[in-house]
Amino acid sequence: NNPATKVLNELQTHGTPAWFIAGQNTSIQGLNQAQGILQFNNSRGGSNDDQPRLINDFSLFTLSEELLAASTSLEPLQVMNAGIKVQPQATVLFNQRIGSVDTQFPLLAFSSSVDKKQAVLAGEGIWRWRLQSFAEKQDHGLFDNFLSRIVQYLSVRTERRNLRIVTSNSFAENESVTFEAEVYNAAYELVNTPDVSLTIIDENGKKFPYTFTR
Repeated sequence: NNPATKVLNELQTHGTPAWFIAGQNTSIQGLNQAQGILQFNNSRGGSNDDQPRLINDFSLFTLSEELLAASTSLEPLQVMNAGIKVQPQATVLFNQRIGSVDTQFPLLAFSSSVDKKQAVLAGEGIWRWRLQSFAEKQDHGLFDNFLSRIVQYLSVRTERRNLRIVTSNSFAENESVTFEAEVYNAAYELVNTPDVSLTIIDENGKKFPYTFTR
């Protein structure tokens, strides 16, 4: 009769995207069963005040230069004192910085599976980041933009293609043949990496390789 169990079952049944935030009163067993991104174990009680450390090669969605700069001085979150293991299908945005020590323990991670979009924040107090944004910028825009990037990634339709080629189905004999390519990341944001190549094969089997310009 646990209301949380009913909600989690519905999420599983319908494949609904979900963002889990781990707090001091979170059931580790229940959290491990609800998601396949981070596995928590050996909880020793209590918490640490950990700052985020950005993973530079994160590519599921883009962050503005202002967000990237701000991420180096975000307020610490309260993270449960437990071991955390990153699962194979996870992509980590932030690791934990404990004091002045950069660790390999994840703080914020996402599922890179197209079948089940999930995120896990391994600490509570993210509201501090919004207050910090207002204190430094006199508005909440920076934090709200960060939050919207996460929500966009989680909610984007998985059937969308990450590569779209635009061209005509037929051309006149003296008409220039043109192709346009659009590349999208996992959050369906338009990006200009990686390179896109195209090979045209004529009726005699001769190949004409091209690389799209940016």
